[in-house]
Amino acid sequence: TTLAMSQDPEVDAARISFWDARFASTAPVIERAVDRGELPRQVLARDVIESVAAPIYFRVLVGGEPPDDAFVTRCVDDALSLLASRALREA
Repeated sequence: TTLAMSQDPEVDAARISFWDARFASTAPVIERAVDRGELPRQVLARDVIESVAAPIYFRVLVGGEPPDDAFVTRCVDDALSLLASRALREA
């Protein structure tokens, strides 16, 4: 597959480092939404980011289609709604 794990430890380390940096740089956006009360405190930034990014990657890599604004908006709305409802159930 396109995103299969590498057999090379250096490649794996670079992939992990790349994504850790992306999660760290975007987490404050989610944390500010939690601070404003737009998301429950139980929501983890990484969960939100993974839930938004995954369908976009799937559309591009599997479906071969570019994500348009409507698709991205739907992904964000769906992910936030799902994660917020799960956090409320777990509270």
